[in-house]
Amino acid sequence: MKTFIMPLRLFFPAAVFLLIASLAAAAAETEKTPVKKAGEPRLLYTIINGKSHDQMAWHEDIAKSEAGHLQGPGAVLALTGDLRLFADTLNRRLVLRRADTGRVLKVFDLPSSSEVGLRYAPLITDLAGAGGDSVYAADESNMAIWKINLGKNWIGPAMKVEKLIKLEGKVSQLGRISADGSGVIYAADLPRQCTVSIDPDGAVKFVYQGLTNGVPGRDGKLYHPIYYGNSAVRDLEIYDGAGRMVGSLGRLDFDRPVCYIVPVGFDAGGTLYIYADSERKGPVMARVSGKDKKQTFNELKPLSGPGFGPAPYWTGRPGSIEWAEYGGGSVKIYRLEL
Repeated sequence: MKTFIMPLRLFFPAAVFLLIASLAAAAAETEKTPVKKAGEPRLLYTIINGKSHDQMAWHEDIAKSEAGHLQGPGAVLALTGDLRLFADTLNRRLVLRRADTGRVLKVFDLPSSSEVGLRYAPLITDLAGAGGDSVYAADESNMAIWKINLGKNWIGPAMKVEKLIKLEGKVSQLGRISADGSGVIYAADLPRQCTVSIDPDGAVKFVYQGLTNGVPGRDGKLYHPIYYGNSAVRDLEIYDGAGRMVGSLGRLDFDRPVCYIVPVGFDAGGTLYIYADSERKGPVMARVSGKDKKQTFNELKPLSGPGFGPAPYWTGRPGSIEWAEYGGGSVKIYRLEL
């Protein structure tokens, strides 16, 4: 039997070819999508610190704030018809405003604790759509969720409390909430490192162990961005109502390391917005299209003052984000076209 030995003059070109091919494949695998430079935001309007119906309250000196992390307004919820609902936490009310001008349309003062049989004065930390003309408001003090009807098409004549969903014994802490199209609530329980889904009647549907960073889509699935403690590895996992991982929107492949990642939510067109921060290069807004999973990344300028909540942005019109910065006697509301 003859043994074939490749001549050296043939071996080296072949080896070089294989090396080049493998390096090219590796480069293709690690190629990252560039981040677009930040645009200039537009200042929409300014809200003055105070108690009158067109003002909002917050503590000027954060270090002396008795409200802990709640130095100011608790949350903002974008509603259809270019409306924004603000939780004026320290004044204990909800304020409905026009998105572009900030003009106040309605003010809803939350009932006192004695009026609704609660132990403490309400402390609203987040808002979510409840379906129809209603919204959910998370009350951290009382471990409860208020379901509030804003009136027909949001701007009808009446605002009223429809229901109080008490969550004592169901969650250990109530902070950030979200809801899907059917009114199911998702409450992040950080001390227990889980997310609890709750049906509109207050019954616990499922506990998503290990997931605290998800946002529900209109399809009833939970979309969960994660980076596994490794700044180079981040995925968009999808879970069904029984906690099973049923798919992925793919990796967030932009060319920056990540130290913090949190979903902002879906816009009206079904695009998912995700806020990611990098210690060295600053924050990024990632967008993933619900139609073709196309990813887009935009650089953000760091906020010049405190914002609202863990993801200080909210989705407005498709292709744009909005946020608030407060301090120096006013709250400034901005919009950035991406």
